[in-house]
Amino acid sequence: MSLIKINALSGLYSLGLGISGVMLTFVAISDGLPIGVIALLSAASAASQMISRLVLGVAFRHVADRVVMALALLVLGLSMGAVLALPGIVGLTIAQVLQGASRAGFWTGSQIHVLRLAKVPANGMARNQFVSSAIGVLGPVIAGAFAGQDPRLAAWVVLSISLLGVVGSMLLGRLPVFDPPKKPKEGGVWKRPGVAISSMGSLASGVWYVAINTFVPVVLGAAPWSTLSIGLIMAATNASMLIGVIGAGVAKPVWYESIIIIGTITSSLGVALLCLAGILPLVTMAGLVTSGVGAGMLMTLYPTLAAQSVHPEEKAQAVVTTGVYRSSALLGTPILVSVATLVMPIGGAMLIVAGIAGAPGIVTAINRALAAAGKRRFEGPETEL
Repeated sequence: MSLIKINALSGLYSLGLGISGVMLTFVAISDGLPIGVIALLSAASAASQMISRLVLGVAFRHVADRVVMALALLVLGLSMGAVLALPGIVGLTIAQVLQGASRAGFWTGSQIHVLRLAKVPANGMARNQFVSSAIGVLGPVIAGAFAGQDPRLAAWVVLSISLLGVVGSMLLGRLPVFDPPKKPKEGGVWKRPGVAISSMGSLASGVWYVAINTFVPVVLGAAPWSTLSIGLIMAATNASMLIGVIGAGVAKPVWYESIIIIGTITSSLGVALLCLAGILPLVTMAGLVTSGVGAGMLMTLYPTLAAQSVHPEEKAQAVVTTGVYRSSALLGTPILVSVATLVMPIGGAMLIVAGIAGAPGIVTAINRALAAAGKRRFEGPETEL
């Protein structure tokens, strides 16, 4: 029953976030803000999210995860209050900063809650990701419906959702705060192999998220693709992400590291193939759909593996650590693309960010292949003897 509650709450939050994210863009456009300023507002949200994640590891030692989620939903409501009460760039800036903090608190808290309750953590994470992603798709539709009149009207819907979510958070089961070992023999959480692999996947998933939601329409529009074809390929990419989520949910724990490595490579490859949108559109389409599968696997398994790689009382710190890498990607990717496009086409910029995101996975895969080959060469003669 508790897992049903947290899944429903995640879906509710995802809906509110889906509405507010698109609504803030519509508000900025209606207020006459230039594209550069809108991009800076998104960067402010990403910076707020990263900073918030840095302090969450300590917070979970003193505050229960359900309380963190309730506060995150309250902050989401406050962000809508800022847009309604303060005109222009001031209200939008405050809203974006508050939303960054809200995202960090809710998603970290919900992941931790699921991982502590689910008998099969990957399966629990898969269901949670599926519900939140499926319901979140409705958010932009609702925001678009209000945009024709006054985009700020959608803020009242999000405000209602946030208040309902605060009540829902407090109805979740009571779980104790974390009490991690003072001086673990293995060293810091970030040094554990499973957490390192998970962080690699977290970074790649963040780059993929920014590329799909921010730059794919720009790249494909410049190719040029029709607006209908852009909408269809983005829908197919998001649908394939759900396939990855389902697949990761039934995977065996022994496969987690390998799946994350593969997901890191495939999600990055899809972003890289955007550079071919104008000359090989079918290759780009196939790459984007495949990247969605990889991203779905990553979003399900990187927090799962991180939590399983540490002491039970270190789960919060492990999930927070991996989340910082995703936040850094959300902040760094738009900045890197903006700088790169000063000297090259946006397709080339996509190739660069994809290389940065995918390189750790490729290097890890090569190292493992070489190690396996070396092991076979070493064991062969010994087995024959």
